[in-house]
Amino acid sequence: MISEENLRMMWALAYPFPRPQTSFLFVDGQTLGLTATEGAFGQWRARYRGQEVSLADLVGEARAGVFERGDYHAVVAVGSNAAPVQLRRKFARHLDSVVIPVVRITIPGHIIAWGKHIAPYGAVGATIAEHPGAAVEAWATLLGPGEFEVMNETEALGETYDHHRVSVTGAPAAVRPDMVAYRSLAGHMPLLVEGYAHENPPFPFGGPFESQEMAIRALGLSMSVDQFIAENVSDPDLARRRDKALAAASLFD
Repeated sequence: MISEENLRMMWALAYPFPRPQTSFLFVDGQTLGLTATEGAFGQWRARYRGQEVSLADLVGEARAGVFERGDYHAVVAVGSNAAPVQLRRKFARHLDSVVIPVVRITIPGHIIAWGKHIAPYGAVGATIAEHPGAAVEAWATLLGPGEFEVMNETEALGETYDHHRVSVTGAPAAVRPDMVAYRSLAGHMPLLVEGYAHENPPFPFGGPFESQEMAIRALGLSMSVDQFIAENVSDPDLARRRDKALAAASLFD
């Protein structure tokens, strides 16, 4: 039997969590692949119970109308927010009413790097960062007003992240190209998040394990990744102190 501590350590090292490689629809707690994103939002098609169904027929005209009218916020998912397991966690109280299209995009002039931030569940979080000449492929979540409010709360907007405006390419024609992304107020480490394709990448790539190792070195600690995560997930006060110290650390000297 897996202990609670080990499960929490596994969760920390699983970040930013698996997600479909293609655009998809997160609707009422279900993840459905989008098979067509041409035309108006209501004309988009998703695979549902072995058939292709229009978004309007799938979610109803009222909920599709939020996107048709443009009453949504397009938010780049630079970390786990494009992962169905994270969407289920963040919208657990709204699973019977949530509709979130998640589409593939490219962000010119930016990278996705590991941030100088330790999340409450032990993961080192990701962040967007400007870098001239680079570009990165990612996802964007299209959030109605209520979903946008919930997402901002989960990101500790103004405390851990701010809204960084970007202009993207490669989005479906119905999606406006001006978006926001969550940018870490503490900055980032010189390590790119693996799994995001970059053009002209300025740093090496690393996974969750490597991000934890870099955080340990930045904090001047001498311990294994296992011990570091175990202490952080079992002692929230210690994790907050380490998070604050990591934010203040200089990694580009």
